[in-house]
Amino acid sequence: MRSRSECSAVVVCVSFLLAGLVLTASAQMAADLIEPRAGEWRTWVLASGKELRLPPPLDTQATATELPKLQALAGRRDAAALERIRYWDFWSPAFRWNEMLIDPRVAQNLFGPDGLRAFAMLNVAIHDALIAAWDSKYAHNRRRPGESDPQLATALPVPRSPSYPCEHAVAAGAGSAVLAHLFPKDAQRFAEAAEEASRSRVMAGVVYPSDARAGLDLGRAVGARVIESFKLDGTKWAGTVPVGPCLWQGTNPIGIDEMRWKLFVLSSAS
Repeated sequence: MRSRSECSAVVVCVSFLLAGLVLTASAQMAADLIEPRAGEWRTWVLASGKELRLPPPLDTQATATELPKLQALAGRRDAAALERIRYWDFWSPAFRWNEMLIDPRVAQNLFGPDGLRAFAMLNVAIHDALIAAWDSKYAHNRRRPGESDPQLATALPVPRSPSYPCEHAVAAGAGSAVLAHLFPKDAQRFAEAAEEASRSRVMAGVVYPSDARAGLDLGRAVGARVIESFKLDGTKWAGTVPVGPCLWQGTNPIGIDEMRWKLFVLSSAS
């Protein structure tokens, strides 16, 4: 039979063991999350990731009405739907938007500084939009649909991050806004692509419809900020071309106006 002191020692040891297990489990859960501090990363145009923080997502009662919709969509996944889900899931939320920029860029012969500026606008917008998305994700910590309904069959592995807002929808909103600005004749095509990208995550069962809607709105808002920030004043270089041996000869020198473009890292073009 153990003495009281021995029993106390056992209790203390068990308590420390349990505390250690809790801490280990907590650390493991934190380690499993995708970049929980990404909302604090540096932004280029937004003042910070929380500048456009979203309001809270739908409450528990409203969320319960979204789950049957996801169950119904899961039952309607055919080969074509699965192909589009995989298409938009490829590599990263930004991938397809950079891919889309290549086509009009080549078609319109934007191989000079204008083409580089187009890629800068697109990726700055997606970068800032995703940081804003991660700020809202961990500010609200909405559980993924499959966590609320373990019976929900998903078409993709469930991301280890909060559901709200949908990061692919955020990238789609930002990317489509910038591309529509750069190539207004194709604006409708880009808008339709953004809607499809957003729907693909809902069809996959990894986000709620309200997550996708919020993501598109947030991405478009960031895209609008970036477009405004990159706006040119329309003035043209009015200097004279130097004349002399071995110097370039001609008119309208390419790239001369680009020296006034906004800089992100350097303090001046010189």
